[in-house]
Amino acid sequence: GNPDFVVLPQVLWNHPFANVHFLGSNWHWEVSQCECRGEIIQFIGWSFPTEYVMTNPVSTLAGGHTNPNYLRIGLLHTDVDRPESRYAPVSLLDLQNANLDIWILGHIHKPSEYAGSKIIRYSGSPQALSAKETGSHGVLLLTVDSSRTVDIKEIIFSNCRFERMNVDISSV
Repeated sequence: GNPDFVVLPQVLWNHPFANVHFLGSNWHWEVSQCECRGEIIQFIGWSFPTEYVMTNPVSTLAGGHTNPNYLRIGLLHTDVDRPESRYAPVSLLDLQNANLDIWILGHIHKPSEYAGSKIIRYSGSPQALSAKETGSHGVLLLTVDSSRTVDIKEIIFSNCRFERMNVDISSV
């Protein structure tokens, strides 16, 4: 994402991890395939090359990047439906029309999802970072079966939670 454009590539290039892949450097979409028990899932990602990106990266996502015979999960740090954003603004319609099956998004720290025929979700930050970010925080676990049916479970583990509430103190 936007705060990681320098640090994350350096960490991964200097300390590679077998199951961690830096996707989409240098303004290019990249595909990484994962095979488990004979099933293949494609992860398609694009990473921030600079701190701010004023253009829509989905506009450069060509159909030839992926194989439609496999589940295709897009990973993107973005601002949805905020065309004035400095953080890779995309429209919800662009995500819905892209030739991918699922979008897991970053940038917005509060978990959220969009209604529609395609799974499009902000995972949120794993840890609640400020009082503006109410509700539970954790990670998303996606389980895929052989028919490409996806079950999404939120695993909550933030050690704090912010909520807004009214407390009647008129009697004290």
